[in-house]
Amino acid sequence: MNGHGPLPSPNGHVPAVALGQRVAVGDVLGSVVNVMGDDVRQLTCATRGHVLCIRTLPFANAGDGLVVVIEDVDDA
Repeated sequence: MNGHGPLPSPNGHVPAVALGQRVAVGDVLGSVVNVMGDDVRQLTCATRGHVLCIRTLPFANAGDGLVVVIEDVDDA
């Protein structure tokens, strides 16, 4: 998972993917918004694979795991 800069605190996490969903580099996994709603950051995928886990708690802090993507392995 790849975020864009340090997250403001406190934050709310809004997922944009579903469990098992196939994702690719650059796909939006979700967003983080501060409690005032004036600082929204999109979380983008850094690899291709499938969504394995999504954080269900609505609040998040810097360093919290929000979405886990299991990487695809090529049959080379």
